[in-house]
Amino acid sequence: MKKSLSFILLFVLSLQIVNAGETYALDFTISPSYKVGLKEGDRVEFQIKNSLNTVLVKKIALDGADIAIFNSIEEDNTEKVPLYTKITKQKYARFDAEKDGETDLNIIFQDSNSTAASILFQLPVGPNKNLEVSPKSQFQKDNFLKNLLYLLVILIVIFLLIYFILRRKAEETVEAVQSPDKKTEDKTE
Repeated sequence: MKKSLSFILLFVLSLQIVNAGETYALDFTISPSYKVGLKEGDRVEFQIKNSLNTVLVKKIALDGADIAIFNSIEEDNTEKVPLYTKITKQKYARFDAEKDGETDLNIIFQDSNSTAASILFQLPVGPNKNLEVSPKSQFQKDNFLKNLLYLLVILIVIFLLIYFILRRKAEETVEAVQSPDKKTEDKTE
């Protein structure tokens, strides 16, 4: 009995427990974009420009995810080095399968918790296939106009409050001026 228990324990300890992630296959001939919930170790495979590619999620944080992008994985080239990058809400990855300078796929971080991340895989659309990044000055201009509008609304509210407070004080003053005359008349009678 002890020998069989020892043998089973030795067998269980000798097994390597592999915590491999899931593999998700995307077909961009069906849909131009996919939003996928991924955990650490999960990978996404997709065919672009006649080559099979994969994205592996290395690490997930609340503000982003570390990924590894493997280009043309079906080729027998052992010297291929993956591209390691971090994607966040402010920084996305542009994947160029053919290395021709045109973006073939955008990999965009959407949201995450401590164990999983929501990542959008999207084909570029429109005549300019690359996502356009607006200059910082445009955002500053938009924020300035928005802040100016908020300031204007706040000033109007403050002036209305002051107007109503002063109007009420004026009405109370008029009542106070008129009421002593009535009080003195009541006392004389």
